[in-house]
Amino acid sequence: VDFTVGLLRRNNSGDGWRKTGAGTMLLTKPLNYMGLLPVSVEEGCLLLGTSNCLTNGVGVSLAGGTLGFAANTVNTNAELTVTANSTLVLADGATAVFGDSSAQEWTPGTRLTVTGDPTTSRLSFGANGLTAAQLKQIRWSVGGKSRRVALGDEGEIVPYVPGAVLILR
Repeated sequence: VDFTVGLLRRNNSGDGWRKTGAGTMLLTKPLNYMGLLPVSVEEGCLLLGTSNCLTNGVGVSLAGGTLGFAANTVNTNAELTVTANSTLVLADGATAVFGDSSAQEWTPGTRLTVTGDPTTSRLSFGANGLTAAQLKQIRWSVGGKSRRVALGDEGEIVPYVPGAVLILR
């Protein structure tokens, strides 16, 4: 893993924090000092290396970068916005919980790719947390195949496998 830090900085406009530049920035402690300002991942990877890295209630915008969740961590964030093709990486045992994001505008035509083992990791958006259009923008890469996703009753996102029976935790 490349731990080269690009840049995480407060926007001059005061409207949040940005991760720019190639490389991976690993956060190993909760960043409570950030307050409730949104985080934008524009380039490279922002890896949340511990549980509750971002203050509860922090919105996340993916604008071309990768947001990673380390193994056996639980991170609860506010809503997710996707403005450019981006990736969520869920290591084994990782749980990523976003708030209801159905009111967030996702740029049409963009793709959110989720990677990670769907039998050991969890991604959710709260009940009714995404629109049908947003669901169509998400693909889960499983075994080298890009799969559409389904939204479970509790807002859990699971890869759709034709002919398979979905068992939600």
